[in-house]
Amino acid sequence: MGMLLSLAVREVQDVINRAEMDLHMLDHLEWVVSSHFESYNNLLAREESKHGAAISEASKNVAEASWQDSRSMKTVSYLTMAFLPTTFVSAIFSTTVFDFQNWTTREVVSPGWWVLLLTSGLVTVLTLSIWFVYQQRERERIKRELREK
Repeated sequence: MGMLLSLAVREVQDVINRAEMDLHMLDHLEWVVSSHFESYNNLLAREESKHGAAISEASKNVAEASWQDSRSMKTVSYLTMAFLPTTFVSAIFSTTVFDFQNWTTREVVSPGWWVLLLTSGLVTVLTLSIWFVYQQRERERIKRELREK
């Protein structure tokens, strides 16, 4: 019986040793899986960072193009505001300020030419003033809306 007992103790000891070895193996496998998980997580973060940088660069390019387009549109608007009132006044006066049919005399320009210039200047100043006031109110409205949000 002593031998049977020692055989049983040895068997139990072998089971305990295998269990400890399996435990170490499981700890190692847990470490390997954790390392792989972190590695894949880092790769994913790197790819997301690359895509984020590409999106950021594209957004920057779009913003620059929009800014240039905005500047062009402002230039066109300024030119329109500068010349449209004069065109309007000229249409009203039917351009009788100049008489190119009358080349025989030295006076090609009507004596009332200053009325055209004065009226054009006043209408231009009025147009630009109205636009300026509108722009100021629009900016204030936008700032107020942004503060409310």
